[in-house]
Amino acid sequence: MHLLIHLLVVVFLGLPLGLIDEMGGESHASEQLSSVVMLRPDSDGVQRATIRLTSYKFQPNHLSVQVGYPVELVLVNESFLVPHNFVLHAPEAGLDINQSVGAGETAVVRFTPRQAGTYVFFCDKQLLFFPSHREEGMEGQLDVRTQADS
Repeated sequence: MHLLIHLLVVVFLGLPLGLIDEMGGESHASEQLSSVVMLRPDSDGVQRATIRLTSYKFQPNHLSVQVGYPVELVLVNESFLVPHNFVLHAPEAGLDINQSVGAGETAVVRFTPRQAGTYVFFCDKQLLFFPSHREEGMEGQLDVRTQADS
């Protein structure tokens, strides 16, 4: 049944759904964390980064920030047709984000982490009868470190 639905999508859309990225390559659910990107407060006291959202990937997918300093993430969806979102749910740390980013669009999220720890962010978008983007490997890690860890 899954194969039949996928074939119908290919026939009607002319391309394999979920495999579209900026390079036209395939995505892989077993994608590992990228090298950690260490953010530090800039002259305005804000920790800033740009995250590219492609088919089943966040790039970078591993960020480290300092507790107590504002964070600004620019989310750029580079997918041709596929919407994504950025979900980070850890209310104990002051993190409760669910930001949608349409195909080809950009969004900005701002937050200030209040508690050190390791938190997972992900995309929970899903097309009927298909695994969610998170189930396909679209997730990442946010490490919130103390001043002493910096």
